[in-house]
Amino acid sequence: MHNLYEGIILRSTDYKDNDKILTLFTRTGKISLIAKSVKNGKRQNLLDIGNLISYNKVKTKGLDILTTVIIKNSFANIKETNSFYILFLLEVVLKIQRDSTDESLIYNTLIFCIKHLENTPKLYLCLFLEKMLYYEGVFIDLYICNICGEELSNTNKIIISSEGLSHLRCTNFSESNIDNTTIKLLKYLSMFDIDKNKVKFSIDDINLKEALFYLILFTENFFSSKIKSTVYLNI
Repeated sequence: MHNLYEGIILRSTDYKDNDKILTLFTRTGKISLIAKSVKNGKRQNLLDIGNLISYNKVKTKGLDILTTVIIKNSFANIKETNSFYILFLLEVVLKIQRDSTDESLIYNTLIFCIKHLENTPKLYLCLFLEKMLYYEGVFIDLYICNICGEELSNTNKIIISSEGLSHLRCTNFSESNIDNTTIKLLKYLSMFDIDKNKVKFSIDDINLKEALFYLILFTENFFSSKIKSTVYLNI
């Protein structure tokens, strides 16, 4: 079949007696479609949240109507053991509010990270959050103190907040300093290219949780709202 669209299903909402409204994330941004007669139909399993599908649609005066549906990847093996990680990523994407005709960078990163969730899933959550923030225009300076402007070095006591990294001596905070290995991970992910590389970074679970905790902090600060599925991540 020619001229099919592609997207990943972010959300499914009941509509009328036997229809659903689907929210999809595509390379051109988020869209909503009506899926007719699917609550008890043969296509019901094709439209599970998190499925990557090819589809066609019919334009109407309201929401377009979904027609052809082909599953490209249901991520069944990943959903079996890591479904809450997928739900976390989809919730983050649902929070993106900007209108854009090109979301291919975030879209490609999302698919890349979901495909690799079987291997150190928290690492790929960190990768997605850091890339998503960057593509949304949030630059986390990992080299300069955001208060005094001096360079951060491995010998400095460094803390991190929703505002960025800073020397402990420049603040009134009493928090313990962030581990240097965690900062190295954040620097590594900021330079990572999903088109050229495989993630190769050995890190223990404590540092990984620390990195994910702070990236979630940055993300929630950016969206000005909580990510509810964080409660399932054990961080």
